[in-house]
Amino acid sequence: MSGLEFVVSQQSKLLDQARDEAIADARRKAELYAKAAGAKLGAVASISEEGSSSQPRPMQAMRAAGVPIAPGEQTLRAAVTVSYELTH
Repeated sequence: MSGLEFVVSQQSKLLDQARDEAIADARRKAELYAKAAGAKLGAVASISEEGSSSQPRPMQAMRAAGVPIAPGEQTLRAAVTVSYELTH
């Protein structure tokens, strides 16, 4: 064995859910800023995604026999930048 690799099952589905939530959060924040500026939120002008997720990293094989592997966490992250038009 040359190493271990930890993967997330259903990674695409979970990333898509994170993207949906990121877009919804961006809209919520944009509506707050627009209202504070005395404007209304218009159409989406652009959307970009900043990096997708942290990829699984291979680990060096443990040299000692019988070393237990504890369960851990894998973080999936979706960060988006959304630009909106403002109207009055």
